[in-house]
Amino acid sequence: MREIFLGNDLKAIENATWQLLQEATTNYKAAFHYGTVANIQNGRAALRTVVLRHMDPVEKKLFFHTDIRSPKVAALKNDPAMSWLFYDDPMKLQLRITADAWIHHEDAIAEDAWQKLKTSSQLTYSIADAPGEYLEEPKELLRLENDPELLYFAKNNFAVVETKVLTIDFLFLHLTGNRRAFFNCVANENYWLQS
Repeated sequence: MREIFLGNDLKAIENATWQLLQEATTNYKAAFHYGTVANIQNGRAALRTVVLRHMDPVEKKLFFHTDIRSPKVAALKNDPAMSWLFYDDPMKLQLRITADAWIHHEDAIAEDAWQKLKTSSQLTYSIADAPGEYLEEPKELLRLENDPELLYFAKNNFAVVETKVLTIDFLFLHLTGNRRAFFNCVANENYWLQS
């Protein structure tokens, strides 16, 4: 990848970038497996780390899972503009991605994602309290894997956030000179930027 990122072929760099994102959906050790997403919530920028669960390089989409009761869901429904940030420290590669978000809950996309989850992951959505609610003390997660009612409750809380990538700001730090490129996925235009 380094050779591609040090080259001048913007299309090859864009393709390699999507390849790294693809790898991150299946390899939990990949640098981009965890990404930071940001949106506006209550008039302020809100950030959180999520797992990149799925991607579609043709449609330029990235997906993550969430609890439908999470405040970020209401915020994204109100204003779908959001951003991703990925950083690969060993490679010294940063991606800043702008996108629009759609929430999938109790639809075919959510059902497909739910069926692909391990039961242990499904159960993380079984907490009775909604994300962000105040607690008097932390609560233990029930691990009753054979309890259909608990899994049904968890499934009702599960949602998928589909994000349509608009732009990618690519920054590759290197001793011979940093390389920064901008990929406009809507207009299908690529160009270099000063880093």
